[in-house]
Amino acid sequence: MRRYFFKLFCGFIVILSLVSITFGWSADRSQVLTSLTWSILQEWHYSPRELDDQFSQDAFALYLNSLDPDKRFFTKTDLEKLQRYERAIDEEIQEGSSRLPALASWLLSQRIQEVQAMVKEILAEPFDYFADEYLEIDAEKRDYADDTGELRELWRKMLKYQTILVYLDLAATAEEEVIPEIIDEKKEAQAREKVARSFQSTLERLLKDSKEEAFHRYLNAVTRSFDPHTAYFTPEKKEDFDIEMRGTLEGIGALLQEEGEYIKIVEIIPGGAAWRQGELKPGDLILKVAQGEGEEEIDLYNMRVTEAVRYIRGKKGTGVRLTVKKPDGQIVTVSLIRDIVVLEETYARQALLYPTRAGEEDRARRFGYIYLPSFYRDFANLDGRSAAVDLRKILERLNGEEVDGVILDLRNNGGGSLDDALRIAGFFIDSGPLLQVKARKKTDVFWDPEKGTIYNGPLLVLVNTFTASGAEILAAALQDYDRAVIAGNRTFGKGSIQTILDLDHFLPLDLGGLKPLGSMKLTIQQFYRVTGEPIQYQGVNPDIILPDPYGYIEAGERTLKHALPEEYLTSLDIQKWEAPADISRIQDKSSRRVAANKSFRQITGYVEKVNEERQDTRESLHLARIFAQQQKRKDELTRFEEAQSDVEVFLEVSTPKDDTALPEEKLREWYDQIQRDVIIGEAVQILDDLLTLASQ
Repeated sequence: MRRYFFKLFCGFIVILSLVSITFGWSADRSQVLTSLTWSILQEWHYSPRELDDQFSQDAFALYLNSLDPDKRFFTKTDLEKLQRYERAIDEEIQEGSSRLPALASWLLSQRIQEVQAMVKEILAEPFDYFADEYLEIDAEKRDYADDTGELRELWRKMLKYQTILVYLDLAATAEEEVIPEIIDEKKEAQAREKVARSFQSTLERLLKDSKEEAFHRYLNAVTRSFDPHTAYFTPEKKEDFDIEMRGTLEGIGALLQEEGEYIKIVEIIPGGAAWRQGELKPGDLILKVAQGEGEEEIDLYNMRVTEAVRYIRGKKGTGVRLTVKKPDGQIVTVSLIRDIVVLEETYARQALLYPTRAGEEDRARRFGYIYLPSFYRDFANLDGRSAAVDLRKILERLNGEEVDGVILDLRNNGGGSLDDALRIAGFFIDSGPLLQVKARKKTDVFWDPEKGTIYNGPLLVLVNTFTASGAEILAAALQDYDRAVIAGNRTFGKGSIQTILDLDHFLPLDLGGLKPLGSMKLTIQQFYRVTGEPIQYQGVNPDIILPDPYGYIEAGERTLKHALPEEYLTSLDIQKWEAPADISRIQDKSSRRVAANKSFRQITGYVEKVNEERQDTRESLHLARIFAQQQKRKDELTRFEEAQSDVEVFLEVSTPKDDTALPEEKLREWYDQIQRDVIIGEAVQILDDLLTLASQ
């Protein structure tokens, strides 16, 4: 590896020298960054692109969206000026110029200043809150404004909509009965004042974005036209890249990223404050943040994620209030006490499950249940805990309990240590290849590192949309060997591998004054199943599909722009499990139970209703109608949550002997969660079917 990076370093000294000679410019910071970024992409990215018009068009679209994702600033006239460069980014890179980001930054600055004056003028007087008009909130269904007059009308509607939401929020906070047909003039004035402060703060923040920031967005448009996981990070942003804030672990315990003009939760960290509190979910948009009760809210609209996270993170024990928009459209306030990740809660744990019939005890069979939130490993301590070491102990303990089958729960497992994922796969199969990893020029095969098996009995693996990376590798291997029945929902589909490069390492001595340049996250490999099928984009499709409570969340690699496409490799020879399950008969039995199960019907109905409502992206600007819609959504969610707290799961739960992973109180809470989880209940029934069919 050291030799590889030495060659890389030497190569880039040559590349920079050649670039300077070929393109004929003196090496300033933007030129060096552009040249270096493109050279790395061409030489080491897994799937390089040609420097042509198609590349330019893709990068231009990404850049335009990064500047004005909701089409709230640029007019069609601005767009015409910018579109002169739509097919010229390739030429800009060859010339070492950056005319497009310079023009875009100037135009955006002019429009923001115009909008500042509009906002002040529009919010000076009350709106007509009972006019029959609508706002299209999906920017993809809206065109850019023809001129400043049309732009002003768009802002009038947006500001009116925000004022109505704030007005209703103020009324709810005051715990007074809301009479939507009558306007409280005092609260209405407070709402307009609050919206004015919020938007003026946002617009001032956007104006402070320097030309350098516009150039960095431009670089990221170039990198993300290759794939969504390749990115440039400034020196300041390296620590927080994509705000994968596992470093300090103090705060709410969530991974955040920019989603258009909003901050989106993409992952809840196991053991963190948000994970333990339970209200925040992947897909939620964080609209505002306040530091505890009574403090002024800070609007995160159009805020860079690196800045937003500084308001959200904080010292252990301090309070934070988040105003969150759920994927179903409901806006809620979530209060949290910041904390560090409680490591004990991130580790694998197990329970014994005893299925019952309609509440009647039937202990003829019992099953082991293993919860594995991630493939953790203490890389700083060779003797520290790891997922594989813990899973070995758990399986040995369950063998001692003579369980009839095992459920391995990989739902929401976002991956982690690849070595641990492969070792765990080896616990269930005797020997053979587990994974193929392809770089640009060669393919490697990863084999079972474990001799023999630890557990030989019936196995069911639970997955969902947020099962990703290493967890997908494990599920795919067990499925390919016919070793386990996979149940749940299609997994995330991230089958690519990235590395981080410090760009300073590639600067020759005479350009040392440009340091620090920042870093680059680069996609260099993809992993494939032993069958040659990709995990990238496609994910792992379960043998048995179960209704997903989060089925309305658009997630997965397939939802990302410029995701690497599916590719196929040669299938490897493997020795499949000697007693594969009769999947078709098990599928039939499960589908009948799911159709008859009240809880599953409620999940399916709720998801269908939310998806249907999301198709209508026009929001009424009539106060009474907005209030009625809010109440309807709140009532629907309340009914759904109440129904799910009374699920049809008939299970007794206990802990294997000598298991002291959790204190008694936490253990009881966990047992209660298991007994209210209809998917675990169905998993037990599937295992029961598997045993029954095998004995016939």
